[in-house]
Amino acid sequence: MKSEIKSRYQQNSKGVLLPYRLVETCYEQGNDKSLTLFVKLKRVHRNGVFYNASARSIAKVTGISHATVNTHLKKLASLGLVRYIKGKNGVQQLQLVGYRQYTKAWGRELVFIEYGSKKEINARIKAQIAIRHIKTQEYNIGRKQGRNRKWGMIVESPINYASLSDRNLAEVMGVSNCTANRMKSEWSELGLITVRPMWSIIQTGVSESHYKKAKAFGAIPSHAVFERNRKRILIRMADAVSIGIDSSYKYVPNTWVPPMVIQGYNSTPK
Repeated sequence: MKSEIKSRYQQNSKGVLLPYRLVETCYEQGNDKSLTLFVKLKRVHRNGVFYNASARSIAKVTGISHATVNTHLKKLASLGLVRYIKGKNGVQQLQLVGYRQYTKAWGRELVFIEYGSKKEINARIKAQIAIRHIKTQEYNIGRKQGRNRKWGMIVESPINYASLSDRNLAEVMGVSNCTANRMKSEWSELGLITVRPMWSIIQTGVSESHYKKAKAFGAIPSHAVFERNRKRILIRMADAVSIGIDSSYKYVPNTWVPPMVIQGYNSTPK
């Protein structure tokens, strides 16, 4: 227990441990921005008490407008994360509910939200929904690989990769494909996920003029691209994804290149 408390306080200097169920509920209810304020408030006072609290004073230390602060505080109060108390001199104080209280209410399956700007914190909160989706894929892949090892089989297939296409992420997050693409870019920049495009070869040994003619006549998909240095036409199959900045994959041989798939491109081939 003491080691757990020590670890928790060390982490509190860099961010906040929050129950995943709380994060998920806030996102589903549209309260992720209110939770963002809670994380910012946690950084201001480690003891969780704001003396002589007012919307303007809190707005000043968090960089959020006082009108917005009032709205968010009401939502946080309804979630049981903040409460108002009277101090010895009768002045109103804002108290942030502590780790023990909110884990008792929301469970001990925790995620770590690192401090940063308002935009960065909000992105990290939203990313937890996608990260859970990726972990579920990895778990299912692990089970399949385990069964294959049991029977002495080595099955190497693109389905061994956790994937996160714009369409798939849009369904998970309940947003448009365009917004999903922007989210992936933000999370990649923050080091929360690593996205690796997977390309399939359509034709090899062709000229650029052949590629342009085939595209003009509709012989190849409109989103196909031409790789000049290798003289081949490619089409993007999917986005393989891993959690964090380490782009290695837990359940797939790192040296394996799937048939008809090229790995390692950081951007669209030119």
